Amino acid sequence: MGAVASGRPATKRASSRSFSGAYRQDASGLPRDDPTACRLPGVPGPKVQRRKGLRPRAVLATALDQLRRDSAYQRRALLLTIGITVAVTTLVTVILTVMVLTSHASTADRLTAVSDVLVAATLLLAVIAALVALLAYAVSTGPPDIQLRVEFRGRGSPNNPVFEMDVQDGGVLKNLPFTEHFGRISLKNVSSYSAKNPAVIVSLHDMAFRAADPASFEREWSSMETTDAYLLINSNDGLTVVQWDGGPMYSIHGHSTRRLPDLQFSDLWYIPGLEKQPFLTFEILADGYRKVVSILVDFKANGESRFPRKDRKVNPGWM
Repeated sequence: MGAVASGRPATKRASSRSFSGAYRQDASGLPRDDPTACRLPGVPGPKVQRRKGLRPRAVLATALDQLRRDSAYQRRALLLTIGITVAVTTLVTVILTVMVLTSHASTADRLTAVSDVLVAATLLLAVIAALVALLAYAVSTGPPDIQLRVEFRGRGSPNNPVFEMDVQDGGVLKNLPFTEHFGRISLKNVSSYSAKNPAVIVSLHDMAFRAADPASFEREWSSMETTDAYLLINSNDGLTVVQWDGGPMYSIHGHSTRRLPDLQFSDLWYIPGLEKQPFLTFEILADGYRKVVSILVDFKANGESRFPRKDRKVNPGWM
């Protein structure tokens, strides 16, 4: 009867009630969208994506990685830890001293207990100071970590040299005429500690070479060993071991790269008959540091590779 008296159909009024929640009002009185208000019966509503926070394990891993890589973060963490330890020690000492002085023991016992507390606190602070000194020494005297990169211009990829050779009488392999192999050597210190007084010793195994300009080459490199396995040009011996010294005033700072003088392989020979794959050895030295890197060498003669790697691996750009 109420529907007839109002002159409005009942179905329209029910429909308006079903969609009345399509817009809701917030605290300011303005309508706002509600994704679940217009949902029809039997139709699932849209999925509400919840923002996932970082897991505690991920947060801890991120903090540890930053602590390992960032030196400024390490200093802040160390200072914060020391400050908290000293503050907690002082607070505990004050609390124990007050508790002892306000106890009901005799005066002599209270003074004895207070002295024991102060002695323990002093010993703990001395241990903390010793640990701080030890950490400071470790930070200032850490070992470097040097990586090597040797690249011959147009001769293979970095740390993977390939030389074009010519077959001589008796199976001797010599670099092609009018070709010179200049090796660019770079040292990268990936640690936070400087490498002081560095030196590099280069050894040729089953090979020998001569520099394009011996006078300029010997100003940077010192010959250590020679070989007379062949009657080289002008009856001169070939070099097999050379050394570069940076000197006591030379250093490779942390997270920096240094380039060494070029290796000049003007005349390069392979010693036949040993049936071994030739390789280069780089011995990297510094104060309290030593590292040896071996790099295999391949020769190409008449377009064919003489010493292909059996494992078919490629050395990384830095070793």
